[in-house]
Amino acid sequence: MTAAGPQVGSLAWIDLTTPDVDAAGSFYSRLLGWELESADTPMGRYVTGSVGAGPVGGMMAPAPGEDAAPPAWALFFGVADADRAVDAARRLGATVLQPPMEIPGGGRIAVVTDPAGAVAGLLEPGDGGSTVRGEPGAVAWVECQSRDVPASEAFYAELLGWHARPPSDGYRVLELGGEQVAGLMAMPDEVPSAVPGYWLPYFAVDDVDSACGRVEELGGGVLVPPRTVQDLRFAVAQDPAGAVFGLLRTPGQRAAFQ
Repeated sequence: MTAAGPQVGSLAWIDLTTPDVDAAGSFYSRLLGWELESADTPMGRYVTGSVGAGPVGGMMAPAPGEDAAPPAWALFFGVADADRAVDAARRLGATVLQPPMEIPGGGRIAVVTDPAGAVAGLLEPGDGGSTVRGEPGAVAWVECQSRDVPASEAFYAELLGWHARPPSDGYRVLELGGEQVAGLMAMPDEVPSAVPGYWLPYFAVDDVDSACGRVEELGGGVLVPPRTVQDLRFAVAQDPAGAVFGLLRTPGQRAAFQ
């Protein structure tokens, strides 16, 4: 799958904010086979990780003077107009963390916290492509773990036009134009109550069990050991700095975005 421009309402990009970009780049390149490219931008040094078909995501350190938030992946969803999307998000109960701003390449981004507490990015695309999906090392699926599933479902339905399939064992698959774009589930009981809702990217790997072993060899940790649900083999892990991500293998190693 190539890195074509993002469809409005679908995943457009992922970003990691982490205190040690070099260490993060080494971890993800050795785990997922990313090629790394570094560039100086007005926001600071930015490292992009790519697979054969194109870019997967970016990594950067917090800006000087920013509050020290825990390292985390941020997911950005395509919108036609960042200003209008932020206005709509605010009306729907979101808190605006970053008003629309221009980024290199001509696009504009904004960041909000949805009504259930999960941070979500909004991207009005410029000249660049979007994150690659559907091959090993790329994004295979994204999922919102929410403290208030009805509120999350209603928010993204209004903001991005998503429609939820009937839940299966409490898990909702969200669709846009008949295509799967994301999953939505209640925060697991074992997660400490202080942890807010969050978006989780899953990276495609050939062997989830072997990848989990590699995570630990590289200094990360496995939070949810490998398990299989409806032919999907997955696990949840964290990198050495603590950023959480998923690992996923689907039947025939296709992307879960179908």
